Amino acid sequence: MKSVLIANRGEIARRINKTLKSLGIKTIGIASEVDINLPYAKEVDKLVKLKGKTAGETYLNAEEILKIESDAIHPGYGFLSENAEFAESVEKQGRIFIGPKSDSIRLLGSKPESRKLAQKLKIPITEGSKGGLTDAELLGAAKNFPVLLKASGGGGGRGMRIAHNIDELKAMIPQARSEAKKFFNNDDVYFEQYIEKPRHVEVQLFGDKHGNVIHLGTRECSIQRRYQKLIEEAPAVGIQNEDKILHAAVSLAKEVGYIGAGTAEFLVDGDSFYFLEVNTRLQVEHTVTEEITGLDLVELQIKVARGEELPSKINFTGHAIEYRINAEGFDFLPSLGEINSINNPPNARFDSGYNVGNEISQYYDNLIGKLIVKGKNRSQVIADSLKELVSLQIKGVDTTVPLYLWLILRTEWSKSQQNLRFLDNLNIKEMELISNLQPAKLDLVFDEGEIKIFKEPWGTFLGTKGKIKAIRGLSKESILSALR
Repeated sequence: MKSVLIANRGEIARRINKTLKSLGIKTIGIASEVDINLPYAKEVDKLVKLKGKTAGETYLNAEEILKIESDAIHPGYGFLSENAEFAESVEKQGRIFIGPKSDSIRLLGSKPESRKLAQKLKIPITEGSKGGLTDAELLGAAKNFPVLLKASGGGGGRGMRIAHNIDELKAMIPQARSEAKKFFNNDDVYFEQYIEKPRHVEVQLFGDKHGNVIHLGTRECSIQRRYQKLIEEAPAVGIQNEDKILHAAVSLAKEVGYIGAGTAEFLVDGDSFYFLEVNTRLQVEHTVTEEITGLDLVELQIKVARGEELPSKINFTGHAIEYRINAEGFDFLPSLGEINSINNPPNARFDSGYNVGNEISQYYDNLIGKLIVKGKNRSQVIADSLKELVSLQIKGVDTTVPLYLWLILRTEWSKSQQNLRFLDNLNIKEMELISNLQPAKLDLVFDEGEIKIFKEPWGTFLGTKGKIKAIRGLSKESILSALR
């Protein structure tokens, strides 16, 4: 494997490029007309420019991508990463697809098919429909509401809709199909029973060409907004039946002779758990698994693709949390425009797809980067996260940083992991107050005792018990006075 085509963009293309170069492998990138100035486009050894701006014209254009010569193709995540036809075409060309075999993608990458397989293995699943149904057949299959409409050929929350009755389902099916077609080039949708307040727990899987399948532990992905993951951490803490969940995940992968990286996702509701789906690719949140295992998962993908065996023993240490830094305002709508400045956090990993002067475009996902904080336990990681998030000053576009500061400072999330509906009720006023928090002010009081809530001309001082607290616009004298 002397050359690899990275069939993706942004931070994941940059991430893959870095590991490939460390292994002495020539990297070939692709870029749309919009992306030619992004960091990854300048860092790859060779760049192929694709005509067009939209995903359909460029990163989903399998025909054009397959014309580019290379020994192997790494699809990253999203776009063509779970497209079985694309993987099969790569295989037929005699090239290496750095991912599972196309047959495995068909069985597990298809959400309805993977649910059938789970049933066969006696793994609990929620009630739901089959895939490949017409609109009329979907409506006819819906008996118990509410239901969650989902895209068969992809993840990331794209195509998801909650329908509380038959009329809502009828209206939502065309919307879901349209969104699924746009992001995955596959408009098939299905539905499953909607569970009110579960946790979202997943298992990182790896299989090799020698029949070995291992897990790399659990991740918690319950902090979501509109079915888009925002915070992921490893390991998941305090879940019941963890051994059964890990066994179920490995069983699914073994059943299909899985090769490469994959993730089995589950809903956990008390002592019950339900299989959701398998993502047959590298996940956005693979970083937290890297931090607690000490492994480079992209490097592990390359080794497996070359035919090497997986390690027989995995060492797990500490805790890690990833914060997705999206270009979004308090309304969670994309914040488009040019990035004027970025202050990288001093003591944390920041995987970013953008530099100063780059523009957040309307054509693609608005993920700027991922802040990953590691520590000996969850409490320490959250305490350290506060300083790292405040230090990450991005100007020019709005970001999700104020949301994460609010979660740490003003909610129960900092004390215990929460369920999927936790962000249904947001305190936007508090988030706005926190949004101008400055690192220097935070440092003054970070290790002080309990701080009371009090008033100042600019608004309300925000603080919590323990070591995590916030100061905005106050002098050291005012702080000390408030502490007395």
